[in-house]
Amino acid sequence: MYKIIGADRKEYGPYPAEHIRQWIASGRCNASTLAQLEGTTAWTPLVLLPEFKSVLAQSAPPVIPSRVPQPPVAASSPRNNVFVILGIIGAVALGGIALIGLLATIAIPNFVRARQQAQTNLCRERLQLLSGAIEVYTTGHDGQLPPANTWTDALSKQISSTNTFQCPADQSASLCSFAFNKNLDGKKLDEVAPKTVVLFESDSGWNGVGAQADMVSRGHRPAGGNMSISNPEKIFHVILADGSFVSVSESETDTLRWEP
Repeated sequence: MYKIIGADRKEYGPYPAEHIRQWIASGRCNASTLAQLEGTTAWTPLVLLPEFKSVLAQSAPPVIPSRVPQPPVAASSPRNNVFVILGIIGAVALGGIALIGLLATIAIPNFVRARQQAQTNLCRERLQLLSGAIEVYTTGHDGQLPPANTWTDALSKQISSTNTFQCPADQSASLCSFAFNKNLDGKKLDEVAPKTVVLFESDSGWNGVGAQADMVSRGHRPAGGNMSISNPEKIFHVILADGSFVSVSESETDTLRWEP
């Protein structure tokens, strides 16, 4: 049996694990929802509880690749087929250079996109873990958010690995890839509007703070995977005060809320 913290930050339960799995599947709970096993005092994000990992993985939204319209295929003719066969023979006669070049043209961009998508997914998971750690911190500190200038020190007591503070797409040697919204220093969570930015990607370092001007983009894949390698769209990751993760494009950053 588990108690949970709802979206309204109130305590509910206890409920059996099966009920919580059903709520995850229906979208009523997510990876950062806090749960407390009956008989214990610790509040833990659902993503850290083994009994809910499988259903959380199943409920994750799929990445749907863009579909590029293909030109119509002309009707084949014996003459066309002859030229196709001659072309294939010519490529083979040249040692397969043309075929190898074609495979490289296809494989390299696909590899880059796959790596970017994997980094994007892991960065998102780590931000969600930090969001859960903030919820745990505020629960144990009368609703108070961690101090802005020592926020990573405060949350590191809730996090089992310091790797959680690092985005895999961050090419620097910094111990932390994220920053805390400086405008929330000294605030309680219930004093902050739900859609206010709390954490965001930044090069500010350990215990880094800042605001919109300090945001950085690290080549993340946008929702749906629609991004050109030669001219990538800048994507930014943030965590809001309601615990939700948001991925926004550069043109959408001006719509983010930074004041409590």
